[in-house]
Order: sequence, then structure tokens, then C-alpha cells
Amino acid sequence: MMDNIIEAYILCFLRETCVSFALWYEAPDETNVFAVDATNCILSFPDRAAASAAATGLQMFVSEEETVIDLDDLNAPLSPEFTPAVSNALLTIWNLADDLAKTLGMSYSGTQHTADTLYDKLFRCCELPAMGYPSEKHLWTREEIAQLSDIMREAAALFAEKLIWYERPLSGTT
Repeated sequence: MMDNIIEAYILCFLRETCVSFALWYEAPDETNVFAVDATNCILSFPDRAAASAAATGLQMFVSEEETVIDLDDLNAPLSPEFTPAVSNALLTIWNLADDLAKTLGMSYSGTQHTADTLYDKLFRCCELPAMGYPSEKHLWTREEIAQLSDIMREAAALFAEKLIWYERPLSGTT
């Protein structure tokens, strides 16, 4: 990465018939944050091109294709046994909601100490080849599933409230 150029990632959020693109990056203090405007509102864009142009204007380098997060998937009931792919998706949403809350100085139940055990269990269920170990299989209790479902619903509500949403084009998400 070049000096003074921040590596950013474009996130594409889907919700019902709407789409919102946002910029996510590592801040100088090594926390992951969303790009905000002068009034501390999340910068949201109708498409990848607009997000990419904004990144360029902010002296950010967009390094790869956007990550797509479908918030409608969070409405599906969770089962007692997750596949590693489901675990990865849930962990991604949890982490992004945490980053969004931190960016805006808000609270999020996923960051509360009581959620640490649940987060750790979810983390161990993920396929993380870079970590050098396979995913673990865990059976989730009803209470854990209920708590995780609540955290995911709160994450979806946080994104729904804090992003600006645009009608999805008929040809796709971008």
C-alpha cells in the first residue's frame, strides 16, 4: 500500500428491494470503521461506481470486489447446527455491526461482555484457513440461538437505520 493511501473495501448491503454501498477501512488507530461525512453519518452510495469514486476522492484505494451482505438472510430461523459457511456469514455481520456502532459511537449488544462466549463459539465454527485449524462443530442450545438471533436482528436494524438506501436496479445489485 502506498503512503497516505488507505486501503478500503466496498460493502454492498441488500435489504428487500433496496441496496446501499459503503466504504469500510482500517483507521490509523487500527480499528475498522466506516467512512463518514462531516456530520458523522455513514457515507452511503447507490452503486459500486459511486462508492469507488468517493473512495478515490478520499484518497482510498479499493483493493477488491465488493462484499455483499444480504440483510434479508438474517430473517431466516437459525438451526441448532450451523455449517461453517453460515458461521462465517454470521460472524462477518456481527463484526461489521460492531464496527458500525463503534464508528458512530453507539452501543451494540454484540459488544457486551455477556456476548463474548457466544462470539467465541461462533468464531470456532468458522472456516478460517489462515488461522491454521479446521472449523469445529458445535451444537447450539435454544438459549444461544435466541441470543444470536437477537444480536443478528439488532445488526440488521442498525444497518437499516444508519445507511441510506436506494432502490435496486432491475439488472442486479451494482
